[in-house]
Amino acid sequence: MRPRPWLALGLLVLLAAPGLAQAVLAPAVQVASYQLSPEVVRPGSTGSLTVTLYNGGNATAVMDQALLYAPGFEVLTPTYHNIGSLGPLQKANLTFVFRSPYTEGIYPTEVQVSLQTGTQTRYPVPIRVFTASSLYIKNTSFTTIAVGQTKTLTVTLASHGPLSLRGLEVELDPGDASPVDPLGPARQLVGDFIGVPEVQFSFPVAVKGNAVENVYSVPLVLKWTGPSSESTQEATLKVGMRVAGVSAPSLRVEKRVPESIPAGKVFPIDLNISNTGGDRATSITVNLNTSGPISVVGPNNIVIDRIESGESRQVSFSLLAARGTSTTSLYTVPLTLSYTASSVNRLQSEAITLRGVSELSVAAISTEPTRLTEGDFATLQVKVENIGNAEAKSVVARADLPFEGNREAALGKIEAGDDAPAVFIFRTNQAGAIPYRLTLEYQDDFGSHNLTQPAQLVVYSRGAPPILTVAAVVAIAAGGFLFLRRRRRRKDHGL
Repeated sequence: MRPRPWLALGLLVLLAAPGLAQAVLAPAVQVASYQLSPEVVRPGSTGSLTVTLYNGGNATAVMDQALLYAPGFEVLTPTYHNIGSLGPLQKANLTFVFRSPYTEGIYPTEVQVSLQTGTQTRYPVPIRVFTASSLYIKNTSFTTIAVGQTKTLTVTLASHGPLSLRGLEVELDPGDASPVDPLGPARQLVGDFIGVPEVQFSFPVAVKGNAVENVYSVPLVLKWTGPSSESTQEATLKVGMRVAGVSAPSLRVEKRVPESIPAGKVFPIDLNISNTGGDRATSITVNLNTSGPISVVGPNNIVIDRIESGESRQVSFSLLAARGTSTTSLYTVPLTLSYTASSVNRLQSEAITLRGVSELSVAAISTEPTRLTEGDFATLQVKVENIGNAEAKSVVARADLPFEGNREAALGKIEAGDDAPAVFIFRTNQAGAIPYRLTLEYQDDFGSHNLTQPAQLVVYSRGAPPILTVAAVVAIAAGGFLFLRRRRRRKDHGL
């Protein structure tokens, strides 16, 4: 129900004019340490990985999601979403539970943490999967190699007792399952080892030029005979390795959003998409997956032909926040970017966080009795409505009436789209057109607000002729109409 002109009252208008604000953050989230339990996991059994995240930057990091990327493992802990904020020099622990594969080896896994700024932390964690008495890879000389690099991969084999291996033969990646290539023979005859604690051998390796940046399990096939048997034994272990430094695009999204989103009004979302990688990205589709009270005005996806390395593109969307009940002032709009890099389709997920604002309005005013006469005990009821999209808290209404009675009503909180009555009880001790002010005080995420609206109350003298009543009502209606007209003109001109 909206105010009527004859009540001589208008809508309360928020005096805040939210401007566009760019959030400039400089967090530096890293994995400070990790702990595996157990340190060596049996094939097909469960284990846990606890990582300590540390923000070494000088600004708060708003973490969007964190996951354990572990090919071959069954990750039992779902991806962490909306983790929250990590202030400068603060730490936080995350635990992932997993089930290991049934093939033994050292597996390359990664903890991947995404921030709402679009940056991502990727931390490699090798997980050893071996039985208690089997041959296993104790360590390797490196776990990361870049495209164009040549490194010597030294593998150290160990067991839970002395090694007895005759005619040990090793072969690296016989099925060409990874982009890591031996520079020279992939198969080596290492020799005999009887009663030794560990065995070492090396391969010079490089990475193929068309490699995709990722973590890989490089197969290592072992063949040998035991000290008292001529039968050949065979085992396939896994060497965990991360390929980095690939010439590929890397899209960074800078979001320009309103400081607060108004209810029932269209507002812009501006995105600056930069390619900070070493190659072009093509066929980029930017998509907003809005739902609930947030909707897109116009298309929800924009296509960009290409973004070369070092270039940027700007795109804009228009959104609308509907009026309605909401239990939160924060709204998250998922953003996805799909693009092609070196004939490989890629998908990147982001999130846009919007903050609603409360907006109070006087929806109706009534009195009991309807026609007030001097000397009456009267009730004034003001219907206060929250037409915004965030909760208004600690709402207090005041009416500075020149009468004896209560002039203040505590309404508590008013949800978005809801209303509450402010009731004032008093005794009229004078007649006439009595001007007064309605003041609403409340709080929201942007602080405290104090809004005032002029009003008028007509009190008749006892025995006043009906014609005076009609004249007074006409005068009040005319004054209310002029007040609404002036307010609407000011609103239309942005005042």
